[in-house]
Amino acid sequence: MMPRVDCPMCGVVVASAPGGGGGARRPVHPGCSNAGLEAFNNGIKVAIRMAYGFHHVTNLIGLVMLRCGGLDIRLPQPAI
Repeated sequence: MMPRVDCPMCGVVVASAPGGGGGARRPVHPGCSNAGLEAFNNGIKVAIRMAYGFHHVTNLIGLVMLRCGGLDIRLPQPAI
């Protein structure tokens, strides 16, 4: 029996890929993908490359949180 995993977008069960054998898993519904997760993962990898040479891992974690946390930080603009 395959474990039940629901897709967060459409709520369908994830099934094994055609060909059997229980290899890679894919969503049954064709509209679901992992593109958002892959984009987030890429953002973390870019931040890790930017943080090369940091002395403490807490600085790396802070950089990842700033880049991938969804905050909209605006720098002060000079008055014209």
